Amino acid sequence: MTQACSPPSCGAKTLITTCQLSCRARRLERDSQAMHRTLKHVIPGPHLWGVPEHGVLVVQHQEPVHWPTAMPGVVDHSHTVEVTTPITGAPITWAIIANPTRAIAQGMGKRGKRVAVTPDGWKRWIGDRLEGAINIRDLDAAGLPVARGKRHEMRTTHHRVLYTGTGTVANQARLAELQATGIGRGKAYGCGLLIVQEGIV
Repeated sequence: MTQACSPPSCGAKTLITTCQLSCRARRLERDSQAMHRTLKHVIPGPHLWGVPEHGVLVVQHQEPVHWPTAMPGVVDHSHTVEVTTPITGAPITWAIIANPTRAIAQGMGKRGKRVAVTPDGWKRWIGDRLEGAINIRDLDAAGLPVARGKRHEMRTTHHRVLYTGTGTVANQARLAELQATGIGRGKAYGCGLLIVQEGIV
């Protein structure tokens, strides 16, 4: 099993920006589809995002963005840091807003219907997805307001859970992969961004 990263898995520059949103951004906060469209328009390349609390937007991206120009009247202040994946064995603090779902069997040959995981299964769900990347020591899970979006006649609904925890890196390459691709469904709509900080906070 690979224990260390090699380019491009861990060598690519990754930026995390925390934005303080203006009062004019309330519509975007209430509509995950609108936020998705806005960010897709202003951010070059792949990105993940989340709204952990009212008025705060966190975005992971590769290319620098001048936020006041990119989102005028929406972002009041922003702070960007460059991040790297901690090495295997390093102690870490981590967090993710995810959309835990499971498939219900619909009969042979039919695709299973996706439903939200109930609270009693939240911790098992994230534990399964972090297996091989993080050795979890502490884990908390708390429900967040449902993310809703609308585009024409299509409506999207994502049941969000905020996971926070500590642990050690089990495999740097696997962790870097999860950071880059996100976890679970709804990645375009504010779910799946895994934030990792070296050290126990």
